[in-house]
Amino acid sequence: MFTGLIEHVGSVLALQGGDPLRISVSIPEQWPLLPLGSSVAVDGCCLTAVSAKAGRFTAEIGAETARRTTLGTLRVNASVNVE
Repeated sequence: MFTGLIEHVGSVLALQGGDPLRISVSIPEQWPLLPLGSSVAVDGCCLTAVSAKAGRFTAEIGAETARRTTLGTLRVNASVNVE
């Protein structure tokens, strides 16, 4: 369960594709490596990590989620809340 407390303000490192849209987000390098399948809230939307390495993770956003949330309007270098 997400707490609603922002743990980090990250930035969008990359956006690729369309459906699904792949988003890469910065996280602190000192955070433990996220296991694949981890749930991470980005701007309040729960996403599933499909890849991760120190300082970043990547998730996929479906077309419907992109249309119904602010995630569809994100651009590279945009700030996002990470929980």
